[in-house]
Amino acid sequence: MFVGRKKELEHLNQAYQSDKFQFVVMYGRRRVGKTTLLNEFLKDKRGSYYMAIKEKDGSNLNALSESILGEDSGLSFDNYEKALMNVYEQGKDERFVLVLDEFPYLASSAPEISSIIQKVIDHHFINSKVMLILCGSSMSFMEHQVLGYESPLYGRRTSQMKIQPFTFFQCQEFFPKMNKEELLGVYGITSGIPQYLSFIDENKSLEDNIKLTYLKTTAPLYEEPSNLLMQELRDPSNYNSILYSIAHGASRIKDIAGQTKLTSAATSLLLDNLIELGIVEKKTPISQKNKNSRKTIYTISDSMFRFWYRFVGKNQSQIERDRGDFVYKRIEKEINDFLGPVFEKVSIDWMWEHVPYDLVDDYFEELGTWWGTDKAEKKEVELDIVGFSPMTGALFVGECKWRNQLLDEKVLNKLIYRAGLFSNSQKYYFLFSKSGFSQGVMKEARNKGVYLISFDQMTE
Repeated sequence: MFVGRKKELEHLNQAYQSDKFQFVVMYGRRRVGKTTLLNEFLKDKRGSYYMAIKEKDGSNLNALSESILGEDSGLSFDNYEKALMNVYEQGKDERFVLVLDEFPYLASSAPEISSIIQKVIDHHFINSKVMLILCGSSMSFMEHQVLGYESPLYGRRTSQMKIQPFTFFQCQEFFPKMNKEELLGVYGITSGIPQYLSFIDENKSLEDNIKLTYLKTTAPLYEEPSNLLMQELRDPSNYNSILYSIAHGASRIKDIAGQTKLTSAATSLLLDNLIELGIVEKKTPISQKNKNSRKTIYTISDSMFRFWYRFVGKNQSQIERDRGDFVYKRIEKEINDFLGPVFEKVSIDWMWEHVPYDLVDDYFEELGTWWGTDKAEKKEVELDIVGFSPMTGALFVGECKWRNQLLDEKVLNKLIYRAGLFSNSQKYYFLFSKSGFSQGVMKEARNKGVYLISFDQMTE
C-alpha cells in the first residue's frame, strides 16, 4: 500500500501534465522510498523504467534496451545515444516517460552518458514531450555530477526533488492506531525511513519492535548501518570509529580525533564524507555567522544510526548469543535520553507547521540550537530551539523535555533567564513537554506569555 508522498506525487503529475519537455532530477538517501514513489507515479503512464546496476560488461545497455523495446523484442541498441533517440521518437508528439534509476551506477559503467544525455536534450528532447527522470541514492554524485555547475547537464533540469525521510507527523499515517509515545520511539529508531517503518508491527510495543528489528542476528536492521556504509565507502572502518565516538559523547574534532587515534585533518575529511551522506551534521550556534568557528560540533543527524551506534554495535557479542532481552534492559534505562533529541526535532517540525499561523503574528526563517557562555555564571549554556524574526527582530526560544514527569517552574525560569542572554526586545517563549505541566508552570506561563505545548496537543 502506498502511503504518504502526496506533495511529491502531485509535483511529478503536474510536470507530466505539462505540454513540454520535462527533466526531473530526484535524489535522496537509500531506503527513503524513491523507487516506490516512481513506481506509483508510473502507474498507467506510457514510458520506460530502468534501474541501473554496477557492471563493466555492457549489461546496463542491454537491459535498458529491453526496458525501452520490450523483453520479447530480441533487439539491443548499439549505444546509449541510439537508445535515447528511440525514446525521442516515442515521445516526439505524445508524452513518454523515461526513468533512469540508480543513475550513478549507469554513469560509473558508462562515463560518457551525461554528455550523451546533454546532446540529446539540446538537439531533440527539448522540442519533444519526453519526460526524463534521473534518480540516484548517491547524494554527493547527484548534487555535484548532475546538478553541479561543472556537469554537462547543468542548467537543463526543469526541477529537482530531494526526497526526505518522513517527519514524525507523516509517520502517523503509517500507524494511526499506535500509541503516540510509542510512535515517537518508532520514529526515533527508524529515522522516518519508509523501508524501516515497513518492518514495524503496529500491534506490538516499542520494546518488542526494537527486539524484532535490531536485537536478533536475523533482524532486518541488525547490520543495516554497516551495509549502508559498505555500499557508499571503500573502507568503512575509520568511519565506524568516528560514529561510535560521536554516539558516545564526542562532538568536537579534537575529541573525536583523540578517541579514534586519527589526525585532526583525517578526521575532518571523514566527517565531511559522512555529512555528504546525510549521516552526520556539522552544527554551530544558530546566531554564529562563522560556520567554521571554534564552537563547531558534530552530531549524528540520522537517529537510526545514532540508535545503532549507541546501543546495538557495542552489544553485538550479546546479541550473537541470543541475549536480546538482556540488551534491551540496558537500552530501556537510556531510551528517554536517546529520544530527547528526537523530541526536539519533532518540536521544531511542529513550530514550522504552527508558527505563525496558529499562535503569533510573526515568523522565523530558521530554527536551530544555540549554545554559548553565560558570563555571569561563567559556564556554557544551551537552548534547544532558537530562531529570529527577519520582520521584527524578535527572538523565538524554546525548551523541550521528554520526561515522565510534569515540567516544573525551574525549567520555565531557566528558559526565561537564558533568553535574557539575548538583547532582542521582543521574545516568544515555548515549552514542549512529554508529560504536561505543573499547576505552577501553567500559572506562570499565563503571567509571562509563555506558550505551553504538550505532546498530546502536538499529536491531536
